[in-house]
Amino acid sequence: KEVFEEVLKDEPRNFDVNMNYAKCLYYVGEFSLSISKHREVIKLSSNDFTTSEIQNIIGKAQNLLKLLSEGREFYAKFKYRKASKVYGQALNVDPTNQVAAAIIFNNRAMVLKQMRYFKEALKDFEQVELLNPSDKTIFEKRAICHYKLKNFQQCINDCHEAMKIRPSKMTETTMKKAQKKLHQSYGKEFNENRRR
Repeated sequence: KEVFEEVLKDEPRNFDVNMNYAKCLYYVGEFSLSISKHREVIKLSSNDFTTSEIQNIIGKAQNLLKLLSEGREFYAKFKYRKASKVYGQALNVDPTNQVAAAIIFNNRAMVLKQMRYFKEALKDFEQVELLNPSDKTIFEKRAICHYKLKNFQQCINDCHEAMKIRPSKMTETTMKKAQKKLHQSYGKEFNENRRR
């Protein structure tokens, strides 16, 4: 993105640079900017095929913006089923856009977590990690799901990762609770094995 911005300073009317910059904006999840830039590119285009391609991308970006906005509104109003459905629809808009998919999976995972569908939320968080490995915020969120599912060791592992990135009292408390539960489960297991 930054490279295109630099080149555009020298060549503001260069069609190829503008087109690639607009696509770049779309694929890094900056949908509003992408729409604006694509509209500028249409003015530079003399090719009907290119205009059609640009209109297609604008349509996808507008649809993603609309669905993401609806999902956030439903979430804010505690209408989690509707939010989950909308995010599911958003995933079908453009499966090639990994950044958009990561955002959508993350949002839907948060909805599923609120609905107490912890296994499903974990699956979506795993997708976020695959699509956007640089997103380290999922460790804290995933830790809570693991805790609720009594996956205490995985909870502890995710808490450790979260604490490396952004220490918080909540994560520390979750980790301590998971460590205590894990210790208790080992104690029960040990006592049951001794009785046999």
